[in-house]
Amino acid sequence: MKITTQPLENHQVVLTIELDEERVQKEMRRAARRLSRQVNIPGFRRGKAPYDRVLLYFGEETIRDEVVSALAEEVFEEALKEADLDPYELSSVEIPSYNPLTMQVTVSLRPTVELGDYRSYRREYPEVTVSQEEIEEELEHIRMSNSVLEPVERAAEPDDDVQVDIIGRTASGELFIEDKDLYLSLYGDEEEEIVIPGLYDFIVGMSAGDERTVTVTLPDDFPREDLRGQDAEITIKVLDVYERIVPALDDDLARTVGNYDSLEELEAHIAAELLRAKQEEADEEYANRVFDDIVAQAEVKYPPEMVEKWLDDMVDDYGDYVKRSLHLPLADYLRFQGSDEQTLRDSMRDQAAEGLKRLLVMWELIEREGLTVSDEEIAAEIERIVADVGVDQDSVREAFSAEGSRNLVRDRLLQKKMLERVAAIARGEAPELPPADEQDEQDEQTEE
Repeated sequence: MKITTQPLENHQVVLTIELDEERVQKEMRRAARRLSRQVNIPGFRRGKAPYDRVLLYFGEETIRDEVVSALAEEVFEEALKEADLDPYELSSVEIPSYNPLTMQVTVSLRPTVELGDYRSYRREYPEVTVSQEEIEEELEHIRMSNSVLEPVERAAEPDDDVQVDIIGRTASGELFIEDKDLYLSLYGDEEEEIVIPGLYDFIVGMSAGDERTVTVTLPDDFPREDLRGQDAEITIKVLDVYERIVPALDDDLARTVGNYDSLEELEAHIAAELLRAKQEEADEEYANRVFDDIVAQAEVKYPPEMVEKWLDDMVDDYGDYVKRSLHLPLADYLRFQGSDEQTLRDSMRDQAAEGLKRLLVMWELIEREGLTVSDEEIAAEIERIVADVGVDQDSVREAFSAEGSRNLVRDRLLQKKMLERVAAIARGEAPELPPADEQDEQDEQTEE
């Protein structure tokens, strides 16, 4: 068997296999016997015609096609082994010549990941602190959360809360806002004022029972695009005015909100919780940035089929989202947008390639670092998820008994361990890897 290889640019190889004629002839005789059992050749009982008559009846090319079908798998395995190729899949098979019998196979290779000297990567870890201003902001939030509203018989002031009816109509009379019994804090985040410019200013000075109609120009970011920039009439009726009574920032407040003997204890708890939350956020951001840098310096090669399969999943996920949110098939939605699936795939291609690269780098890091997850760790993570659900825990636990669900948990834990490991590498705190021979043995045990 004669084998030649021609590498392609897209991580594929064209493998040309010329079979030994002696081997072909032997297999042709076997193929002829098989074919002769399937038809009646004139002058002979089924399966009893001599080889030359079968060859004449079917034609040599047909017999050689049978040889290809019979030997293909065996020949491919031999050729791949001799050419030392690690296939992802066989993309296409052609027969450029029947005499000598030659197969030409386009082989897509398994992806390769070159991480470089990622273990020498270092990145300064940011210092995490909590300011007094942040503590005071949290204390103020606690004060406001423990305040009470008392109705008052006076005009609304900037620090008050109100209950109102709001009706909005366009200049042509179209009703586009109708909010009844709406509670507003006149010192709030001004989200309502983004929709209706100057809303709080219109309400200040109004008492319960007052009604006012004002004309406003709807802003450029108004939710309804067709109304942006138009004038509209807004009718506001105040139903009630409330004064917010805010507790003092003292030991009594600390005892009210928790098991604290003093305001100082509450402040210390707030500082610790803020530091913990900021530390978790900083750890996550740091690890992700380290991983981003490792991905950026990695050289990853893969065949085009892998991106296409990734795109298939992305398009399917997008189609499911469209169906859930808009109750439309993806094809109809794209047609309404003046698009089609191929245009969608093309727009997602760069994102798919980046996602595939990150995934391949992640698994290469997991393998290089010898990271594993035990059954006990998976069980503990499932119990944590079940506990967070709070309701119908038995059903959730049952859902995680399926192998696919457990594998998802395993993959998520491996990803978490990978991010923790690259962060440790960047800080210079990662454990040393075992010698190469020990690492190979560990890899074999992991695969088993």
